[in-house]
Amino acid sequence: MFWSVYTLSVIDLMSESEFMPHLPPDEIHLWFIPQRLEHDSQENEWVLQFEALLSHEEQHRYQRFQFAADRRRFLLTRAAIRTLLSLYDSLQQPYSWQFGRNLHGRPELVPEPAHQLATLSFNISHSDGVIVIAFSAEGRVGVDIESIDITRRSIDLAKRYFSPAEYLALVKLPIEEQEQRFFDLWTLKEAFVKACGAGLKIPLRWFTFLFPSAQQVTVTFQPELAESAENWQFWQLQYNQTYRVALALTGCPGKVKKLRMFELELPATARDLDLPIKRLG
Repeated sequence: MFWSVYTLSVIDLMSESEFMPHLPPDEIHLWFIPQRLEHDSQENEWVLQFEALLSHEEQHRYQRFQFAADRRRFLLTRAAIRTLLSLYDSLQQPYSWQFGRNLHGRPELVPEPAHQLATLSFNISHSDGVIVIAFSAEGRVGVDIESIDITRRSIDLAKRYFSPAEYLALVKLPIEEQEQRFFDLWTLKEAFVKACGAGLKIPLRWFTFLFPSAQQVTVTFQPELAESAENWQFWQLQYNQTYRVALALTGCPGKVKKLRMFELELPATARDLDLPIKRLG
């Protein structure tokens, strides 16, 4: 585990054409998008700009949202994923990307000869005003972000959804440590099932994360999953002191050596981030 100082450097995507992030197979890129559009004096202009990027299917889904907050989050998410993909492949316009879904409904990039991202995997999560998108050049990536909310009945949720071994280890901790461990476990579990591509169709009791020490985690799987810990890599970090984030990666032939983080403030500002990271596998 290592800890680093939180730093920001601002890049204007409209004027800094050299900001073209390269995604090698031994890196994962993590983009945070604060949902600040509603506070922008030019909101109507940005909304029209982002709506023009949507496909017909996305337009249909966008119009079906009943609540303004849900519509705004959907629009920002779709604009962000399209904008970021065009950073990785500058020959493609944001509106041109095509998406499909796997058998379980997970969004996936449709591989086409025209673009250079045939093996790219991405995953999206959001919580209380922040969207996060993870990109991996190889394998399947899953990400989860959760607002640390101490008003939740965490122990009750753990008893209902976690494996017996996880629940027992959790309740043995001092009271003041239980909330943090709950969010450690919850985000890891969500990231894992999202990387699997099947979402919550996988019971959370079928796999167990244990923490023998503060810098070590073990994962074991029930036979129903037919998984091996050697095929998985995990990370945890904290964003803005308010959010716990977990990443899971599987199917990557090598070990990831670097996790790069950015903050994207739509429509055109990006920042490099340096956040505390804990690598777990």
